Amino acid sequence: MPFRVLVEGSDDLHLIKNVAREHGVDIEKEVHSCEGIEPLLDEVLPVSLKAGYAAIAVVVDADTDLEARWKAVAHRLTAAGYEVPERPPKDGLILSNRRPAVGVWLMPDNSLPGSLEDFAARLIPPDDALWPRALNAVADIPANERRFTAVRKAEIHTYLAWQEEPGKPLGLAVTKKYFQTDAELCRRFVSWLRQLKEITE
Repeated sequence: MPFRVLVEGSDDLHLIKNVAREHGVDIEKEVHSCEGIEPLLDEVLPVSLKAGYAAIAVVVDADTDLEARWKAVAHRLTAAGYEVPERPPKDGLILSNRRPAVGVWLMPDNSLPGSLEDFAARLIPPDDALWPRALNAVADIPANERRFTAVRKAEIHTYLAWQEEPGKPLGLAVTKKYFQTDAELCRRFVSWLRQLKEITE
């Protein structure tokens, strides 16, 4: 069991797997959905740290409070004997001086609050005329008529509803080239993932 990638849910699993594949990194068998942030941090991560892996990658949303999410992850790692910096490194954390090596990436970019959908938004080509229209369409819905709270998720799925094959989930949107996997943020993320995988090879 050389390598494991822990993610929050199935959208994360498929987007990350397909983004990695676009860059020649195969994590098809290594990526694991934990079905939520609490199971990931409180159940799967502690067990995985003792399971004999050579390296573990942890990918979680920063959500509305990056500092609080970082502290939550750091607390679990510190309890397991790792020395964790006070803030997440811009290019993702990699702790390689003990086994298993551990990496942490806070979506979208280790620097800002946000989520997987914010990461996906950064992969939309900057000259895509549909993206501003999707933002405006969501913004135009009066607050009292909204049936959603996750605005960025609504924006992303509105954008995907207007593609050649409407309504594809995030992972398939990568395969269909609706997202630009050579974007700078995407390359940084895959570089972090590749470094962790190479530890196990």
